[in-house]
Amino acid sequence: MNSSEFRWHYVIYKIVNVLTGQYYIGQHRTTNPNDSYMGSGAKLKQDYARYKNAGKNIRECFRKEILFDFDTFEEMNRKEIELIDDKVLADPKSYNRCRGGSFQFTYPKGCIIIEHDGRKGSLREWSEWIGLSPDIIRTRFRKGMSMAEIIALPPRERDKIWFNGKGEGHTLNEWCNMTGLDYARVSARLRAGWTLDEALSKEKFCGNKYLYRGKTYTTPELEKMTGIPAETLLARMNIRGWSVEKAVETPLMPNPTSIWEQKFEWNGGSYTIEELAGMSGGKVFKWTIHDRIKSGWDIDRIMTIPSEAVDTSWKKKRYDYHGKQLTVDEGAKIAGITPGGLK
Repeated sequence: MNSSEFRWHYVIYKIVNVLTGQYYIGQHRTTNPNDSYMGSGAKLKQDYARYKNAGKNIRECFRKEILFDFDTFEEMNRKEIELIDDKVLADPKSYNRCRGGSFQFTYPKGCIIIEHDGRKGSLREWSEWIGLSPDIIRTRFRKGMSMAEIIALPPRERDKIWFNGKGEGHTLNEWCNMTGLDYARVSARLRAGWTLDEALSKEKFCGNKYLYRGKTYTTPELEKMTGIPAETLLARMNIRGWSVEKAVETPLMPNPTSIWEQKFEWNGGSYTIEELAGMSGGKVFKWTIHDRIKSGWDIDRIMTIPSEAVDTSWKKKRYDYHGKQLTVDEGAKIAGITPGGLK
């Protein structure tokens, strides 16, 4: 994400208590006017705590309005001075206890400041601008990368910062931990073209309706009708470019059956590997049958050559290894690989 897409918004906001009509006017510097910031007034925060302790949802009890959006701090500050006057301070419904215009932004002591391409900001601010977590930016700096290289290198999906409709940003793994949703399902929904808010919804997102055989259906309705997950249907249509008919009518690929569960034709019957080993009377071990099938042997040949008939002299033979005479099993143990790998 290019940092030039971001700019500072100097906003005047108003927080309204929808239950009592009380209000708070303040100023805020942000890259997203609709972020989750809900004011910093002392009396306002007291009410936040009181409502939260009573089990109420703060977002349902308080509403934020953006009154003005300026390009500079000076414009924002002048407007706050104008709005928060003695009349507002005397209003019993006002949370404000100080006149406007007292805000001055400074970076806290010890904050990491990065300057690049004419822009200056903290590590957290750059994280929001370029869509990478602060930890990833730090790691790339430690690897000797410049800021230009850090911005140019696209993030992996797990490192990317995903922003919801309210401007809150987290990695996908953090979002999944917060919502209790499965990472693979959320990731599949995003690849299928869902927005982050839709992908994080615990309910099936209906989204668009699709015309199929003269009727319109949502993806959950198609899922219920076909048994194909909604994420699979959306991926087929949005990513693979399949038609609705092909996406709906193409069955899911069956899960591959384990070789141990498969049946093999021999002497007019169908048998599993375990059953074939039992029918050999102990002459052909089940693992021998398994390995021979994997090597492409036909069943008649597998069942007619006993396990002992296969040359295993290589197992007993000793080989020179750094002045020591070792068997294949002993060498494999030292090397940390299977005997077959050494053979």
